[in-house]
Amino acid sequence: MNNIIVIGGGTAGWLSAIFAKKYCKNSNVMLIESLEIGILGAGEGSTPNLVNFLSELGIAENDLLKKVNGTKKIGIHFHNWSDIDYSYVHGFGEKSEENKDVYAYHFDARLLADYLKEIAIKRGVEYINGKIKDIEQDWNGNIKNIKLENDTNYKTDFVFDCSGFYRLTPKLFKLKWKSYANQLMVNTAIPFFLKRNDISINTRTNAIAMDYGWVWQIPLQSRWGCGYIFDKKLISEDIAKKEIINKFGNDIQINKTISFEPGTYEKTLVNNCLIVGLSSGFLEPLEATSIMTIVVQLKTFKKYLNNTLTENEFNESINNIQRQNMVIIRHHYNCSKNNTNFWKKYKEKKLPNELENIVSNKNLIRIKNDFELKKALNVPKSTKLQFPIESYILINNGNFPKKNITLI
Repeated sequence: MNNIIVIGGGTAGWLSAIFAKKYCKNSNVMLIESLEIGILGAGEGSTPNLVNFLSELGIAENDLLKKVNGTKKIGIHFHNWSDIDYSYVHGFGEKSEENKDVYAYHFDARLLADYLKEIAIKRGVEYINGKIKDIEQDWNGNIKNIKLENDTNYKTDFVFDCSGFYRLTPKLFKLKWKSYANQLMVNTAIPFFLKRNDISINTRTNAIAMDYGWVWQIPLQSRWGCGYIFDKKLISEDIAKKEIINKFGNDIQINKTISFEPGTYEKTLVNNCLIVGLSSGFLEPLEATSIMTIVVQLKTFKKYLNNTLTENEFNESINNIQRQNMVIIRHHYNCSKNNTNFWKKYKEKKLPNELENIVSNKNLIRIKNDFELKKALNVPKSTKLQFPIESYILINNGNFPKKNITLI
């Protein structure tokens, strides 16, 4: 691959560019983004795999946290996901196999994109600000040329599509979409900011159950990055904003509303293109699986580059990762909270087959170890388990805190 083009900036784009510069050593790497369009910039939480991946890319943690207004994330604190006033923590475990502390990051998404951009350009990534007008393919369907609105052409041998919700190449390749809207009801997010006075560096994301969804509350060094995510079929934006104000007061900064359909494309490696991040799909913010999946995609792609994984095996693996993510998120909504139509509708829905294999109709965990869990989730040999059985047990306890037993 002589020429690699990354379409789009943001976390996915700049991580892909730095990754390509490191592992495609003889390639010219170019990133094209439109400053006029900008980036979504909403995600501000991660999982421990980002910490390890950034270290692998040679990005220093202390400098990162300073530049992105970041904090260390040691877990998620769930509030009121049951029929009583109850909260619990879903942590990452205190120590890794190497006896190191396990944590993730909270960060300002726009500052992170700027920081990664600075690193990428210093390492030789060429940067182009411009809008894409056309993507040309050869007779095999491979992308061969990208044309901008100013009629500049850039030839390419490989493309990372990080165009976010614009999803340029899935439209080009006419890829099949796998919707999870039947299992994940939330489809709209209203991000907002709150002031923060507590300056502790070791922090947890708050996940606060609301009447028609939930609020994420992410502690940065200088503020809380928040958002109410809900089902727009049940309430309007205005009602959602009133619920935010009733809960958190008037001293808030509400940002642009984001709408989406939970789901993923069945293929994210197609011909000479890897579709990364929001371009490839999005479920919802719970458990920070979006950035986690970006890291998994890039690390799995490294196996493809090393010829230890075929294109079909890559797509099978990423499909299963997203399916695992959907199941663990859906598990959170299988709870005893039932004060509105939103929560009652979840009780009427059939659980995914995999979750029925894990949880009994009496809301007891059927499975006793990770080996049985991998089998229940149909995890391929080339794919890792994303969440251990301990996570399912912990969530089940938090969803049904009145129960004294969680295992059959």
